[in-house]
Amino acid sequence: MAWDATLRAAGRGVLLLFVLAVAILLAVGGGLLWTGTGDGRAFIVSQLRHIAPHSGLRVGIGRLDGNPLNRFVAHDVVLSDPTGPFFTIPSVAVDWRPFAFTGNRLVLHHVDAPRARWLRMPHFLPSADPNQPILPGFDIALGRLRVGRLDIDPPVAGRAIAAALDGHADVAGGRAVVVANARTSAGDVLVLDLDSRPDDDRFGLKARLDAPVGGLVAGLSGLGRTATLRVDGTGSYSHWQGNLAADLARAPFARLALGADGGRFTARGTLAPGVLPE
Repeated sequence: MAWDATLRAAGRGVLLLFVLAVAILLAVGGGLLWTGTGDGRAFIVSQLRHIAPHSGLRVGIGRLDGNPLNRFVAHDVVLSDPTGPFFTIPSVAVDWRPFAFTGNRLVLHHVDAPRARWLRMPHFLPSADPNQPILPGFDIALGRLRVGRLDIDPPVAGRAIAAALDGHADVAGGRAVVVANARTSAGDVLVLDLDSRPDDDRFGLKARLDAPVGGLVAGLSGLGRTATLRVDGTGSYSHWQGNLAADLARAPFARLALGADGGRFTARGTLAPGVLPE
């Protein structure tokens, strides 16, 4: 009899655990489905207003379309600092996999904004922790980032400038694959192709920067003169050799021979600091 009672108690316990498990799964599944409804999207938009990091950064969204846990379009995106908005995006399409973040990895298949506007430089509050790292502590996989037209207002670089950006990146655990192409109406050109994969013994670096007077880079840096940069080379992570050439006001500023040997990087050559503005 005692054995039968024990079996019945165990059976009821297993049944209770099964019912609880099913209830939890239904609740989680229902919650995930609910986020894709109009009420669920409105709830997410309203909760964003309550996220307040110490830096003072605020993210506001007017409306969400689609599934926030897969593919969605965010309308009327506004980034603000403690003094007000500094960046706006009328609409941005995002294809991402948020559950990959459980493995400390941010996976964005694509982020596509036809237009955006940079109103001014942001001014954030200093961090409460002076030792806080600048880079995030998680891996990032960005299949494609595209900004069709970025309107940059005069407070940013001294004049109104339009820019376009296209690229992709995969940064994870000691490896970095980054490709970026950016151009502005003022003549700025940035081309970056970095392929650093130590485990595969691969390393490649090519970079080009053209920064004319009156352009975005000149305005942000305060150089006030034309600047160019070229980096190229060949080899692998275990042994790579390249060159860097930089000019200011069409006069040589740097001519360096670059090297990389198993993670040890070297630079040898000449610098002409006399061409820097006083």
